[in-house]
Amino acid sequence: MQVNSFSEISEEIIKKISKGKNEPLWMLEFRLKSFNKFKESPLEQSSLFIRYSNIISEFNFEHLNYLQKEQPETEHREIDINFLQIDNEIIKNNTKYDNLYDGLILTDINEAIKKNPELVKKYLEKNSKTIRDKFEYLSDALFSTGIFLFLPKGSVINETIRYINRQESMNRCIFNKNFIILEDESSLNLFSEHYSAVTKSNKDALIFGFSQDIFVGKNSKLTLTEMELFHDNVSSIINRRVEAQDGSLISLATGYFGGKITRSRSCSYLTGNKSQVEDLQIIIGAKEEKYDLVTSIYHSGINTKGIVDVKGVMGGKSQMTLKGMNKIEKKAHNTDTFLGGHAILLGNHARANIIPGLEIDNRHVKAKHSAAVAPIDDELLFYMQSRALDKETSTRLIITGFLESIVKRIPIESVREQINEMIEFKFKNMAFYRDKEPTQKEASSVKGEYNKICKLSEIENGKMKNVEINNKNILIVNIDNKIFATSGQCTHESVNLEDGFILGNEITCPVHLSKFDLKTGHPLNPPATEKLRIYNVKIQNNEIYIELD
Repeated sequence: MQVNSFSEISEEIIKKISKGKNEPLWMLEFRLKSFNKFKESPLEQSSLFIRYSNIISEFNFEHLNYLQKEQPETEHREIDINFLQIDNEIIKNNTKYDNLYDGLILTDINEAIKKNPELVKKYLEKNSKTIRDKFEYLSDALFSTGIFLFLPKGSVINETIRYINRQESMNRCIFNKNFIILEDESSLNLFSEHYSAVTKSNKDALIFGFSQDIFVGKNSKLTLTEMELFHDNVSSIINRRVEAQDGSLISLATGYFGGKITRSRSCSYLTGNKSQVEDLQIIIGAKEEKYDLVTSIYHSGINTKGIVDVKGVMGGKSQMTLKGMNKIEKKAHNTDTFLGGHAILLGNHARANIIPGLEIDNRHVKAKHSAAVAPIDDELLFYMQSRALDKETSTRLIITGFLESIVKRIPIESVREQINEMIEFKFKNMAFYRDKEPTQKEASSVKGEYNKICKLSEIENGKMKNVEINNKNILIVNIDNKIFATSGQCTHESVNLEDGFILGNEITCPVHLSKFDLKTGHPLNPPATEKLRIYNVKIQNNEIYIELD
């Protein structure tokens, strides 16, 4: 990276952030100390990482806004979630668990700094005693918000806590700082979604980063599932650090489904005896996405078990590099560890590098690693086609089966369903594994005139139909025998609304569940913010006509 890429990150910016939040002096001192550590730290802890991937050089931190932006609250009150973050501010905190246990804290970190300063300082100090990634220090210096979850001893929350982080504003650099702390004999399920709601392209940019510090006490259980879905002008920097005590069980699952550049570091420290962690990751690239991932487990306790299992499907010109290291210390007897990375390449331009590593300092262990990168097996594809399946269906089934070994191990059913929906969305209508473009009804058209679409009898009451006219995707809907015509794709993501569902005069996107009014086109809830295009309709001689612009 060019040195001047960091030139606009300064102590003055950090002081302004702290002042704007009215933080205590100790918090400002922590930020400035972290910033100095950022400047002193190398880009990578290992030269091996730079050899195979150096995408940090493609990050551009110049001309970005780092300061807080006020967000309206009124537009987002109807969302049934626990935490909603828009850009750099949590605008909704609806936990309903505040009085469940004495000492339970489920809030944003800014509130925790004000109301629970000693607790926050305690865990900040724990962080400072470990060697951290360069960009963890940057996140500590620049964070705007984040969540602070503290479960006192014996706290068990069976419902899944849902956290949505939605980035709307471009030309910004936004960092989060999340703490997840479970004291002894506690349990928590957390599902977090991070995505961008903007559709601007090219010159507009956003750098989004977050670091998570996770502490799991004795005999506690944490299930954490995350889904990353960004537009192709968003670069993300992700750091996660886990510390597990005696008898703790930790299930981690992450889906990376888009963005320009993704740099992720996940490190788990099994310091407690009989502690276990499973780190599962799915990576999908369809265009020119670049993923730089490091996943590690450090075993220091006795009878510990650690699993890293990563699977990627790379199409277009996407790139993936996975560097893993599971380390077993001398005293960590009876350790069982596994590190696996596998990728399917779709097309001749996709790339994947997988570099697994094991470092073992004693003999009383079980340690394995596995790595493979390959295109879809031609013989398998031929076999499935010989059973009357076309190439497209065969390819989709192979890919789905490949990823299913990860998805089925996510313990929460509703989360599994949403992950599967996202996988289906990513591969639906993907030309990189099709012999031809998806077929849709073609209709001849003349701009500014009513154009015949189809017969009225083809669309029964309560049904809908997708058509394509002059490269325009248009949805025709029959509600109570009245015909509506709208743009056929969700305005948040390029998802066909035909795959959604209708209730009254509303249609719901099948992926992020945004609802639209079919009469006006207006979005009724996030993440969609832009309205659908509405087309004039007329019925003549049992034929449906629409007016094009």
